[in-house]
Parts: sequence; structure tokens; C-alpha cells
Amino acid sequence: NDGVFEGLDMALMWHSGPKPLLIDFNPGMVAFTVNFEFFGTSAHAAGMPWKGRSALDALQLMNIGCEFLREHTEKHVMIHYCITDGGTAPNIVPDHAAAKYMFRADKDYDVCYDAVQRGIRIAQGAAMMTDTRMEYHIESVVPNFYLNIPLSCYVNDAAQKVPPLTYTEEDY
Repeated sequence: NDGVFEGLDMALMWHSGPKPLLIDFNPGMVAFTVNFEFFGTSAHAAGMPWKGRSALDALQLMNIGCEFLREHTEKHVMIHYCITDGGTAPNIVPDHAAAKYMFRADKDYDVCYDAVQRGIRIAQGAAMMTDTRMEYHIESVVPNFYLNIPLSCYVNDAAQKVPPLTYTEEDY
């Protein structure tokens, strides 16, 4: 969208792996990576928890909401996440919590974008329920891409000619 590929006829990507090349693999996986952050108010969890607004509670509510969302998305939609910040100590109401989400869909940008938008609304609802504030940032988008099977086979065959790496005990 920013013109980075203007004037380019083709861009190549190679996603190697530990298995032989499979020709029936999934072409065109769309993926959005989104970072979510919740901001609350810190408090002592035993002394005055009522003064706190838990960012982690908000994040957990978002995670639960996205778990329920899975049932209501198309079969080829996937939602993955990991918590990247859950607080600093168990006896402190956390004022910050964060997670990285990945929304994916086979070959369908609009379906994937819809799942992202629904995830954002779930996060907004979680912030509202916990009286916290939420921010999100779309880190990356992998739009539809198209496979060139003959070129993939050629590159795979060429890669097979490279001798395997060997390591000595000293290398390890």
C-alpha cells in the first residue's frame, strides 16, 4: 500500500521447513498480527484491591471472548495468541498487560479482516468491563499471495543439491 513494490514484476518468498516440499499445501494464507495492550491502575492486591483496575483481567476477558469467537467464524479462520506481559508480581494488581494475536484465514482477506475487527471489538468490550484502557497496533499483514508451483519445485530441487551442514562437537 505504501508503494514499496512499485515497479516490481515479482517478489519471491521461500518458507523452508524440515519436511519435503508438499505441492498440496495451503496457497494464500492471509494473516494479521495485532498487538493489544491494556492499561489499568496498580494497587496492592491484598491491602486495597478495590483501588486497582486490572489490565490483566481485561486481557483475560479478551482471551475468553476470542475463544468464544472461534465458534462463530468460518472453518478456515484461525486465531492464535500469546500473553507478552501479564504483570510483575502476583500481589500487585497489574496496571499493564499485553498480548500478541495472529488472525489467519485461507485465501480470504475480507473474512480475516472481519475476524480482526471482531477481535478489536472484544478487546474494547473487555476494557469497558474492567474500567481499563485498550490500545492496539496492527504489526503486520500478509495479504493473499499466489504460489508458483513450477518455480517452487525448481527452488526445492536446487536446495536438495546443497550438502547438509555438519557440525563438530566443538561447533555444538
